[in-house]
Amino acid sequence: MAETGAVSAPHDVLIVRGPQGFGFNIKGTTQEGGTHLAINGRLYAPLQYVSLIDEHGAAWEGGLRVWDRILAVNGTDVEGASHKQVVEQVLRGGGNLNLTVVSVGAEEAERLQRIEDAMDAQAQVSIAAAVRRLWCLEQCFLWK
Repeated sequence: MAETGAVSAPHDVLIVRGPQGFGFNIKGTTQEGGTHLAINGRLYAPLQYVSLIDEHGAAWEGGLRVWDRILAVNGTDVEGASHKQVVEQVLRGGGNLNLTVVSVGAEEAERLQRIEDAMDAQAQVSIAAAVRRLWCLEQCFLWK
């Protein structure tokens, strides 16, 4: 696992489903694609990340840790994939799961989260502005 601010090189984590499942949750963008972020000097498309892990569960025993960024699932590249697409890839693997991940420490995870939150807020502002423009255009046409 990466220390506080450290970032690991991409590595594989092999997980065999246990009696309680794989024992982890992922979080990330619900949309496909998006702005690339730098992690350890390399640009990555938005990545799903491990948000919760059952300590001593199957994923924990396999070496997966909270904040790990998921690059591939069972050999399939998931950079820029939506949350739904990554979950579908995990489920397709059956009882065996091979994740390629980049482990990040707490400081790097917080930095990435601040950037992702800012991008989400900007996207919400852009959507609100577009809705306002459409409403104004609609009002102009209604009053003519």
